Amino acid sequence: MKPSLLVSLIIVNFNGFEITKNCLESIYSSKETSNPKPQALNISFEITVVDNASTDGSVARLKKAFLRKMNFQVIARKNNDFLAAAYNEGFNYSRGNIIIFMNNDLIFTQNWLEEIVNALSQKKVGLVGAVILQTKEKDKIDNLGGCLNFLGYGKSILRGKRYQAGLKNKEPFYIPGMFLAIKRSLFIQAGKFDESYGANYEDVDLAWRIRLLGYKAFVAKKAIIYHLGSWTVDKHLKKSSSSYLCRRNRLTTILKNDRIMHLFFVLPLYLFFQLIIFLKELILNKDIRLALTTPKAICYNFVNLKLILAKRRKAQGLRRS
Repeated sequence: MKPSLLVSLIIVNFNGFEITKNCLESIYSSKETSNPKPQALNISFEITVVDNASTDGSVARLKKAFLRKMNFQVIARKNNDFLAAAYNEGFNYSRGNIIIFMNNDLIFTQNWLEEIVNALSQKKVGLVGAVILQTKEKDKIDNLGGCLNFLGYGKSILRGKRYQAGLKNKEPFYIPGMFLAIKRSLFIQAGKFDESYGANYEDVDLAWRIRLLGYKAFVAKKAIIYHLGSWTVDKHLKKSSSSYLCRRNRLTTILKNDRIMHLFFVLPLYLFFQLIIFLKELILNKDIRLALTTPKAICYNFVNLKLILAKRRKAQGLRRS
């Protein structure tokens, strides 16, 4: 008899019953119609939906809709602390040796789970993502992992390009939090998601710590998933709020994880670039609210520098090279 492997799927929902329902149905359907190659393991999964204080009755409606499903649970949170905290709470209820964190606006295809598990079994692979395609233009790439420039700006690899089998891309620096697979033991070793981030860059921060431990990110090219695209963020988070979190957390991520000598070089350039952005948004775009997110983000990191440096010591303690 084949040994079994339990995979925990953790999905975050906020006022998105229909979107989440479609996502869950596609997961169950993909498993029922899968025709995988013979596996060394018997792969099963459990699903935990973490509800971020929805007001649309999502908790009761999801429980009713999937009442007959085994290994399915909905965790209701009292407050919406965004993605990082919700993912961590979902992890606390999980039992699997492999954890897959995912957004609720994904649609799955055949054999995706087997491909993810196989990819994660490779030596020194710490994070695994899938080929994420757009739902409106199904031949266009939404995400193949992400890379960072020298100032710490994240960018989706080949986003908007047409996807074809055998397409080659460079090794990603990080796997986006919309769909991210990791071994349970490694997630604990890396320190889980930083809940102070809320949303934005929590995936980059985790990936950086995984890299400090000597592991890399990898995209399973035969795992195809379709993404509706920033559904929760676009619907429930103002542009200025999202920009603030992104700018705040980007700087925090650099301060926590980058090499000290590189920081001395990067920080002056980074701050100068932020000044240019501030002036552009204030003078040319005449968007005061958006412009103010830059100094606000910098001030946050300055005020919380003692805490950030304590987190840096922990992160640098993971470094293997």
